[in-house]
Amino acid sequence: MTASAHIFVETNFLFGVFRMPSKRHRNALALKARCDAGEVKLYVPYLCFQEARYLIAKSLPSNRCSDLLEFHRFAAGTKATAWDFAEVKKLLDAATGEVSQTKAVYQRELTEFATAGRWHPSRLEGGLRPSGITRPGR
Repeated sequence: MTASAHIFVETNFLFGVFRMPSKRHRNALALKARCDAGEVKLYVPYLCFQEARYLIAKSLPSNRCSDLLEFHRFAAGTKATAWDFAEVKKLLDAATGEVSQTKAVYQRELTEFATAGRWHPSRLEGGLRPSGITRPGR
């Protein structure tokens, strides 16, 4: 059996993995894939899951494309448009769909990761620690 590396991660890792797909961090996704494959053991403070939920919710735009749609209506009303709005609308719809999809699944994905048993809880008080690492003053 191969010994796996022990890696301590925090909120930035969870945020990088579970935020909107177009903004996810490649290195965080690669580390999660290694965890899923059993190559590494991740230690995540419990509080980081709550912080990640908050940060992801806060980072999701509420009206991502509404300003652009309003500008198009204005420009079209003044006959100043020269673009094919049907194609632009496809892009805006896709961007809006990404936000909606992320809103629908990020909490479930974080919960599934937290309960899947592929990571190990790490708390400042009483959490799991690899041998050789102790709290200061103990």
